Amino acid sequence: MTGVTAKNIADVDEKRLQEIDEFLLTFFEQCSAHIPKWAPMIDGDISAYEVREEFVIGHAVWLEALATFARRALFTGYLMDHGRPEEGVIRPDIACWDRMSALSKVDPRRTSLMWDNRCVVLGKMQKTSDGVKSTAARLLMLANVALPADMAALEKRLQADPQGRLVA
Repeated sequence: MTGVTAKNIADVDEKRLQEIDEFLLTFFEQCSAHIPKWAPMIDGDISAYEVREEFVIGHAVWLEALATFARRALFTGYLMDHGRPEEGVIRPDIACWDRMSALSKVDPRRTSLMWDNRCVVLGKMQKTSDGVKSTAARLLMLANVALPADMAALEKRLQADPQGRLVA
């Protein structure tokens, strides 16, 4: 989500790393403020068993999709220049925090049609590349953020199958 990797962390100055730490704290505060059931999940008011069985929001596929959403939605319009040493490291000062409010439209229940054939296939959580991308695409669409070409193509494939299954 941040663009900081083991490979490039030494090239990112300390001030930027501190800004990224603050960005991450704000990001998770925003998740608590907007994503239904997030705060009770984090606070332990919902058991880990219940989160796994009933919700998508605690599963790796959804968390990866959330990070993909954040990188795209919060920084759309900012060109991530991959030719520099920091190789696409985010600039927290330009984050579009207002887009996080779209996450209040999320239905965190695993049974929601919102996730059907995305991160949930036949009632089971699926962590596949297409599952992550199509789940992130759903989040981006909630925020009215244009999909990158690969996600748009995936959405088209998802919509083309009469049963709603992703087709290769």
